[in-house]
Amino acid sequence: MQTSLTIDDDGDPPHQVLWPRGDIEASNAAVFRQSLAEVDTSMHLIIVLNDVPFMDSAGLGALISGMRDFRESGARLIMSIDKPALARLIGTTGLDRTTTVTSSYAQALQVLRSDPA
Repeated sequence: MQTSLTIDDDGDPPHQVLWPRGDIEASNAAVFRQSLAEVDTSMHLIIVLNDVPFMDSAGLGALISGMRDFRESGARLIMSIDKPALARLIGTTGLDRTTTVTSSYAQALQVLRSDPA
């Protein structure tokens, strides 16, 4: 199992992108949680999980916590997930009912541009 995690923050107003690459698990969930805590809540956020092959319960906890804090700001949050197993995990938790989930970054951008509210 891959244990490194690289997080790119390619912010471009009026939105920013958090694009983790690598497994998100107990050994690095704190890094992911910190990255989520540092996003600018005055801009919309796209979290791209397309390069995350595996996420354990610690990673899921970090995601849920970061999403909850971000949603309280009132800014829009969209997730891009192209891995069926990860999409099922997000669906099982119900996160897909409270957050827009797309299967590609391009679709996430399209959603944000068509409905920036």
